Amino acid sequence: MAFLRGVGNSNNITEYYFNDTRPLNGTAYYRLQQTDNNGNAEYSSIVATNCTDEKAANIKVYPNPISNKLTLETEGDEDIIRFQIINPLGIVVYKGVFSEKITIQTTDFVSGIYLIKFEALPTSKTTGKTFENKKIIKR
Repeated sequence: MAFLRGVGNSNNITEYYFNDTRPLNGTAYYRLQQTDNNGNAEYSSIVATNCTDEKAANIKVYPNPISNKLTLETEGDEDIIRFQIINPLGIVVYKGVFSEKITIQTTDFVSGIYLIKFEALPTSKTTGKTFENKKIIKR
């Protein structure tokens, strides 16, 4: 994620600062690795923090797990949303655009875990909005 050069040998306490300007929406986990000049490394304990985007919009994805149909639905605004459904190999198996609600036939999807990525098309309503990626399971 980032590399910060240390001040070298010191008897004083030194504080370092890093701002994650692009955290993922949801829970983020962070830890530090300190590497000495001789190459020995130590890790801090893991710290969890909840990163929420105040401009994030919610999309309902149901049912989950899916069998033959998948529904995507926005809550509230009439956003125009582009989406991609990606299989476990990273291949886009379905893509489209919708506003408010869409139902997709998933009978040709093989069993597994899929990722749905969302992106708001640039309109006056969606400027600056972000969407959380969703995972679905196909039985």
